[in-house]
Amino acid sequence: MNIMIPTRTEAEKLLKESEQMNPGLWGNHCRVVAEAALKIAMECENIDPECAYILGLLHDIGRCQSYQTEVEHDVAGAELAITIMNDVGYSKYEIDMIMDVILNHRNSSVKNNLCKILYKADKLSRQCFKCCVQRDCYWDEIRKNKILIY
Repeated sequence: MNIMIPTRTEAEKLLKESEQMNPGLWGNHCRVVAEAALKIAMECENIDPECAYILGLLHDIGRCQSYQTEVEHDVAGAELAITIMNDVGYSKYEIDMIMDVILNHRNSSVKNNLCKILYKADKLSRQCFKCCVQRDCYWDEIRKNKILIY
């Protein structure tokens, strides 16, 4: 079954618009996650690497609202995605699939392979080694990425 998702160009445009609403490093983080998701998906069967890349771009899209509303960014992103996708004419199945990835990209126990890829890409792409607040970070040293893997 072919799933309608935004094109790379459309996803990048959505990301740029969101960055304008809430500037910060999170936009570049999304681009790094997208590249990592693409590479991970290329190693997997039955996963469209292009879909993984695009959802990597959009996985934190809720950050444009979460800092202002205190709603978790995954929930805010899913709500934003519903609005955008309804306006564009996505089917309920397509909306549910994309929302599932956005809502669960922080959940390590998901069963959906695309969610697993985004979870892994998100964690592996954190550039702790060059973060300006790494000394004050609450993460344990063992969780901090010392190198960029993907």
